[in-house]
Formats: sequence, C-alpha cells, structure tokens
Amino acid sequence: MKNKRYLGLVFMFLCAFTLAGITGAKAPVDEGSTVPQSTSVPVSEQQKIGLNAQVYQTMYFTRCGHKVSRRTDVAEAVREDTFDAVRSYYNLWTILEMTGDRVEMERQIDLYCPMHKVVSLDEAGQVVLSENRYGDGMAILKIYEGTAADEKIRNLLIAGRGFDSETEAENWLSEIGITE
Repeated sequence: MKNKRYLGLVFMFLCAFTLAGITGAKAPVDEGSTVPQSTSVPVSEQQKIGLNAQVYQTMYFTRCGHKVSRRTDVAEAVREDTFDAVRSYYNLWTILEMTGDRVEMERQIDLYCPMHKVVSLDEAGQVVLSENRYGDGMAILKIYEGTAADEKIRNLLIAGRGFDSETEAENWLSEIGITE
C-alpha cells in the first residue's frame, strides 16, 4: 500500500516537471526583492580612488562603549591615488571597503566618546576636566586646585572617569573635596 502511494507521488512530480519543461514554465520570481546593481565597483590595488571620494569612519570608544560615525572627503594627499597609498595614509584604521568613490573604515579608541566629560589627572598630576573634541584626543576644559590625596581616587583619575555632563563631574569632584 505504501509503495503504491510512493510511486503515485513520484509519478505526479515527474509529470509536473515534464509539463513545466514542455510549456516553458519558469519558477516564480519575486521581482520586488531584487537588489539593484551597485554603481561602485571595488577597486583593485592598482586602481585609483576618485577625486571626490568620501571617507566613512566609525570610531568605537572602549571606555564608554559608544560609537561615533563621520563622513569626510578623502585626504587631499591620497586623492586619485592607489588603494595601497590610501591604506598606508589611514594606517591607524581598518579599511572595511573601498570603491572608487568611497572608503569605509573603523577604529577602536581607548577613550571616552565626545558625549562625555572626563575627570582625570594630567601629566603634572593636576585634576582636569576634559572632553573628546577630536575623536582621538582630549581637550582640557578646566584645571582644578587640590590633588587627589586618596590613593584609590588617584588610581581612578589616572584612568579617567567619565560623566554625562559637566555638572555631574563637578558635583562628584566637590564630594571628594576638589574644587575649581
């Protein structure tokens, strides 16, 4: 009994495939899901980056876990230059993709992102409030009087402590006895 059902199913599939081949029927295609062809073709190492190429940079900040992306023009020094020259120029970055008109790259930075104010010690041991204005470097906003006498606080400030606002940072500083 099972063999007859099995043979019947096989026969029906064979008939369906045969008829589809004879009539020229094709499998249905979902035309709405087709991806348009990209106008940008990845460059080879010998090809050159375009004069008006854009650089898409994503920075991952390890201290706070945030990421910031920015778009700029490709550096003038490597406009219309080869992939190797672009990779060499942006040597601190990991290049993810490069086409004639676009370079996409990323980088991990061991700082707080520009959304934070950071209390830390500068090279002279002074307590400072700073912010990340440049993406990869901190700018000092204020220098405070007094030092962190407690070793635990000093160690915390060597690494830097991030705050969501200047007010939060100053409140914390006054709690530990450091004022402007």
